[in-house]
Amino acid sequence: MSADMVRIDGIQNSTSALAYLENFFDTYDWETFAYSNDISIRQIDLLVSQQMVTSADQKNTWILAFLSVYTPYVKKISACGDMMNDIVTSYKNSNLDAYSKFDSYNGVVRVLIAEKNDVIAKGEKYITNAEKYGASGTELYDMNSKLDALRNFDGFTTFESVESIPQIKTYILENNEAIKRELLEDGIDADSEYQKALTYIKAKKYDAALDTLLRLKGYRDSEKLIKEANRFFVVDGGALEIAGSLYYLSKNLDGTIYDLYEVRDCKTYGKPILKNIKSIITNYAQIIYYVDTSDFLRRFDLTSHRSDKVYKNKFDYENIFSASEGQVYIPTRNDAGNSTVPTAELVMLDLSSGNTKVVLKNICKVYAVDGKKIVYEERNKHGNIETKLCDLDGCNALTVGADVKVEYIDKDY
Repeated sequence: MSADMVRIDGIQNSTSALAYLENFFDTYDWETFAYSNDISIRQIDLLVSQQMVTSADQKNTWILAFLSVYTPYVKKISACGDMMNDIVTSYKNSNLDAYSKFDSYNGVVRVLIAEKNDVIAKGEKYITNAEKYGASGTELYDMNSKLDALRNFDGFTTFESVESIPQIKTYILENNEAIKRELLEDGIDADSEYQKALTYIKAKKYDAALDTLLRLKGYRDSEKLIKEANRFFVVDGGALEIAGSLYYLSKNLDGTIYDLYEVRDCKTYGKPILKNIKSIITNYAQIIYYVDTSDFLRRFDLTSHRSDKVYKNKFDYENIFSASEGQVYIPTRNDAGNSTVPTAELVMLDLSSGNTKVVLKNICKVYAVDGKKIVYEERNKHGNIETKLCDLDGCNALTVGADVKVEYIDKDY
């Protein structure tokens, strides 16, 4: 016997069952229930079924049945407003939860629409039975009023997308106007630059499009277009999609070195367009950055097939840190192969141009990068290793106390 049945088996009559229901509803987690696609509550359904068997000739059984279908339904309706406010707040705070909450909201509204007629039909049946077994005029009026309000309710609204929600459409419009004014102060015509980016994308000049879009600071759907122009992901095994085209990484016998082929009609095409790849680091539209078999970082343009060495020293390509859109920080490798030997540098790489700039020297290890703030290890003049926090804007490096815990941040590159 389930725990639910054990609890309700102790209820002796419909009056006790109704009192149990009222207390149950007072303490129930309606917020969690609101986000589910359930339209009823199992424990209460069991209670009603039991009372219909043992006390079908009592008015309270049918009042109980009415409330068991009506209350959860209207609780869900009232929660939709809170759900919508939550979606709008999450979106304004750039929280990706807005999209999952939006899916939940639409799912709940669809359930409410689909179940409305059934809830009303059950309510009518239960009111009829309650009247048959002696419900008072006040009790019947109360139930009929509730059901009339439900019949007349027509406030269900689903939306095609988060961005189509009126409050969010207004927010996007106001935000775009603010960005537009800010860009104009910097001498940038937002609409003209946006159209220029679309022209580049249509012409498959993805790097030029990316350069333009990054200057737009989120104007209109530029962030979405950035992701599309800069798309780089593994489809399956060695298959890659980069800037809308397919490629295949073919391994050598020991699986450590790769050659890159174009893919046409689901087959590798011709000779490798790039050989001796140890690891692909990241991309900037159709430009990829990779480590060759000598551990040098190189830049390869998939359109022109031009390959250039990015930096004179070897890179620690397993530890790459995001700086900002279009920039990464990469530590160089210590020639001695020992992370405690202070010969490494931290290099900022501009993904658009391929230009590099040394931002820190004599480092042992980099823990984390947040914008232009960097936490790293450095050997001091006494030979001791110190953890330091450097702000590149202020050109200051502060020693972090021994009692401060610094955790390594692994970036998705």
